[in-house]
Amino acid sequence: MRRAIEAVEAAGKTIAAVDFPREGGFRLVIGDPAALAPSSLNEWDEVLNTELRIHEEKYAAREELEQARARRAARKAQQPTRKR
Repeated sequence: MRRAIEAVEAAGKTIAAVDFPREGGFRLVIGDPAALAPSSLNEWDEVLNTELRIHEEKYAAREELEQARARRAARKAQQPTRKR
C-alpha cells in the first residue's frame, strides 16, 4: 500500500482516502481530502468513538489497579516482619 501511495503522489496526484472493499485489497481515492470529508457524523463515528471510550475506560481501570497494588506493596514493605 505504501508503494502505491508513493507512486500516486509521485505522479502529482493527491490521495483523498483509502477504500478497503469486501472483496479484499484496497483502492486509493484520488482527489481533494476536504471535498470528501463528511459534513456530519455518521454511524461509524459513533462506533469508533464508543470503542475509543471503552478503551480509555479500560486503561483508566488498569491504572487504578496498578496504583492500588503499588500502595499495598508499599504498606506491606513498611510492616515489620513477623517471627513464627
